[in-house]
Amino acid sequence: MATLKSETITTPRSLKIVLIAGEDSGDLLGASLMQAIQKQSNRPVEFHGLGGAKMVAKGLQPFFPIDGLNLLGLVEIVGSLWMVKKKLNQAVDAILQADPDVVVTIDLPGFNKRLAKKLQAAQIKAPLIHYVAPTVWAWRPSRAQKFKKLFDKILCLYPFEEPYFNDENTQQAVFTGHPLVFSAEIGVAERFHKKHKTDPSHDLIALLPGSRKNEVERLLPVYKEVVLYLQQKKPNISVVIPVVAHLKDKIQKEVCTWPVPVYIVAEEGRSDAYAACAVALAASGTVALELARAKLPMIIAYKVSWLTAVIARRLLKIKFACLLNILAGKEIVPEFLQERCVPEAIALKLLGLIESQKQRDRQIKNTQESLTLLKGDNHYASERAAQEVLESALNKA
Repeated sequence: MATLKSETITTPRSLKIVLIAGEDSGDLLGASLMQAIQKQSNRPVEFHGLGGAKMVAKGLQPFFPIDGLNLLGLVEIVGSLWMVKKKLNQAVDAILQADPDVVVTIDLPGFNKRLAKKLQAAQIKAPLIHYVAPTVWAWRPSRAQKFKKLFDKILCLYPFEEPYFNDENTQQAVFTGHPLVFSAEIGVAERFHKKHKTDPSHDLIALLPGSRKNEVERLLPVYKEVVLYLQQKKPNISVVIPVVAHLKDKIQKEVCTWPVPVYIVAEEGRSDAYAACAVALAASGTVALELARAKLPMIIAYKVSWLTAVIARRLLKIKFACLLNILAGKEIVPEFLQERCVPEAIALKLLGLIESQKQRDRQIKNTQESLTLLKGDNHYASERAAQEVLESALNKA
């Protein structure tokens, strides 16, 4: 009688992907990328590296906490070099021990450039991908050549970035589009009003003083003065402050004595808050894209330390700070930067936006036109980025 031989069914080896993200915007991009990779991969995927709560929720196995990598400004970074160097060495050791199929660094160009150098020196076998090209279009374009030598692939959020990294001989840069533009989440104003029991006679103003501790410390006092000036002209106002978790207690402590109603909103309530507000006052950054997507008219008010500002003025090659203005090539969102970050002037501009439907409609129309430039091809941005990551991982594996 013939004996049947049992066939061994082998499960494909998991792809091991290292992701390095060090701040809230990078955590958001990383979580979206992880979700897209899981959706597209026909093999199990392990995620290791550095990231925040959103990435951990998607399955990231963190090497160590990322506290201290949310740095802002040249002066602030110099003052924390010892801490950055320590975490850099820890990250290199952890990546080499993990032996990944691909390493994806997200934003944080200063930290991740040094990380890539050390990984190259250690002769890592995994391809290196950088997600969010450094802002070579804003300052020090020579950095493009350095990044081309360090990374096998560079994923760009903005359409004007590819030419800085691509030429006739190399096509390392890929424009993926910006994930924020593709979000389908739509806020419901009534839900916000019901939850927070707001005064229906009040205009709500969203304040977004940044996601880093030193940003909030520098901007929140200015924003408070703006609110006080605005209250003199328009007594029936309330303030809404969407916060990231690690700053909630600090902001609550600062605003508890303000002479207007203040509603602190957690991450999951941002969309409803935007839908309920009349205007927003925000720090410079990707939050402008978030507000534009919500069709909430805004003003950008921002400043850094005086020394950082002096250095930046010598290096910057752009006229605007707000990404929407950069994309439009003109100021479609008012900017009050550095010495122009004056509470009374900002308050008067906000008042104009609140009282003029024509101004609000014009800004919304212009910002929507800027957002369309960030959509890339027919793929969602994170899915396009995931394709590039998986292709590199599978080639190595």
